[in-house]
Amino acid sequence: MFLQDALDERHRFAALAGVGVTLPSLALDVPMVTAWHAEPLIDLGRCSLPTARKVAAVLRDAAR
Repeated sequence: MFLQDALDERHRFAALAGVGVTLPSLALDVPMVTAWHAEPLIDLGRCSLPTARKVAAVLRDAAR
């Protein structure tokens, strides 16, 4: 169940491309996914400064 939830959430993050935000390194943290006792982690990855600014702007707008 945790794995499917993580995959679904990763898909939702990928959908940010629709508002101009692309997270090029978006992935599941493989060691966490394969550990039977751990909740999977989504690795948001590294991004450029313009992408970080877009993410911050989307979050600010969502908070309003």
